Amino acid sequence: MSDARSRAFDVLIAEHVDRISRNQADFHSAWDRLTFLGIKIHTPNGQMGRLEGSVHAIFGAQYLDDLAKKTHAALRPWRRKAVIPAVASMVTAPLPASPESSE
Repeated sequence: MSDARSRAFDVLIAEHVDRISRNQADFHSAWDRLTFLGIKIHTPNGQMGRLEGSVHAIFGAQYLDDLAKKTHAALRPWRRKAVIPAVASMVTAPLPASPESSE
């Protein structure tokens, strides 16, 4: 934001709204600050308006909520066994004999 305040740029280009912020409140705060400074936000679809940005921020937040629920549900059986999946796979996976043999 310091570069925005110093007018180092006049357009913010982002791959997607979730690259700006994954939190709805932070997105709206950034949007308000940038538009107040006259800075436009562009995505591959073109200049982003407030409504489009808001909808994407809502969907981004919902995606994160859903991902957290799915992750916790997938880990539930492992927690019952008191095993961490990454550690279990490291312990049970055979090691290659040499770096060349893993190709």
